[in-house]
Amino acid sequence: MLPLTQEERELVAEVTHPGGMLSTETAHLILNAEVSHANLQRLQTRATLKDIDKYLDDEIVNRYLNHCLTREDENISSNLSGRKRSHFFSSFFVQRMFDEKNSDPNLRGQYNYMNVKSWSKKVHGKDIFNMKYIFVPIHKDGNHWTLAVIDMEKKCIQYYDSCAGDKNAAKHGSKIMDSLLAYVADEYKYKGSKGGQEMNVSKWELINCSTTASPQQTNGYDCGLFLCMTCKFIFHFE
Repeated sequence: MLPLTQEERELVAEVTHPGGMLSTETAHLILNAEVSHANLQRLQTRATLKDIDKYLDDEIVNRYLNHCLTREDENISSNLSGRKRSHFFSSFFVQRMFDEKNSDPNLRGQYNYMNVKSWSKKVHGKDIFNMKYIFVPIHKDGNHWTLAVIDMEKKCIQYYDSCAGDKNAAKHGSKIMDSLLAYVADEYKYKGSKGGQEMNVSKWELINCSTTASPQQTNGYDCGLFLCMTCKFIFHFE
């Protein structure tokens, strides 16, 4: 990566400085995406920021994954013969999959394929089975970030949590992986080339990497950063 020019450094300072006079047009020009000035300030490493201000929200995480990392993935795949593309779902995928806005409390929080059936239309080639990785960011209860990665080639689903010491973390990870496996099986059944057939789920492996392969945070607000960097390292180095 090329170092920033002086002009670019000044522009970054304007974007992230709390007193900066940043217009919506400037934010769109810089990032090719609408990001609020308040959220850009969260990217500024300042000791005076409150913990809540250091926390990466859905807007920042989704923009980073779906713009920055998607472009990186496209470049890597174009330069490596035979390398398949990866896809980054937004954090709202899991919310929809678990029907979290259902007015019926008995259905809220339950796996619902029909809510996310159309999401694969945004996948490159509209076929998740032709992907290398499917990255699934999870905004747990709106206050903690975790990550699931569906490895379509190796037939496994991995779960990463940078704060795995929580007593409910393992249970939550199992629910996420079980539901994502059900999602893959439903995609195979409803959209697979052999339409209507059941996928053999016994060939898939579910791996909770939280205590073995996921670095652990030492504060209460860096989970979003851990998620983003885990995505980056996985598709760059695995």
